[in-house]
Amino acid sequence: MSLLVNFTLYQIGWFAIVLGAANHRPWYAMTFALALVAVHLVLVRGVSRHCGLVLASGAIGFTLDSLQLWLGVFQFPSGQVFRQFAPPWDAVLWMQFATLLPFCLRWVSHRYTLCCLLGLAGGPMAFYAGEQLGAVHFPPPRMVHFVILASVWALAFPFLVWLSDKLVIEPGFGSHYRFAASEHNTHGRRGQS
Repeated sequence: MSLLVNFTLYQIGWFAIVLGAANHRPWYAMTFALALVAVHLVLVRGVSRHCGLVLASGAIGFTLDSLQLWLGVFQFPSGQVFRQFAPPWDAVLWMQFATLLPFCLRWVSHRYTLCCLLGLAGGPMAFYAGEQLGAVHFPPPRMVHFVILASVWALAFPFLVWLSDKLVIEPGFGSHYRFAASEHNTHGRRGQS
């Protein structure tokens, strides 16, 4: 149940932000998505560790995407406060992504080579989907820009998984929300008897 809730919160937030940015209403969408991140944080055990992961992911993503924006890899149609920096809603997308790491993406924990390969393919695919919906634009030469983006994600994804491992998973927090923890513990006790 926790994984379904986790995935649903992420997907609703992702579509809200991307469609909000595409329709030049990023602030409403960003506020809604932040509320969904807050719901996630209310439901987890070890909230301070999860909060650290979410904030670190937002800062890392904002920095990486601002650098790529400066290099001309992509452009954002709306929401930028300063021309040389990624819009705040972009940081919220990275924060949302971090909520998946100890839950839906827990299966990649400590598998950093796999994370590198998944980032290489998954990052560009997510941005391509965002472009199709109108939230981001890739100027020519598109293939070069997608290669740069893939390289960034091939490094960023394993690093974020490593952060999740250190902050959340190894200390024993993650993968079950509070409402599902008692059910999980009951199943665990049954399996041990």
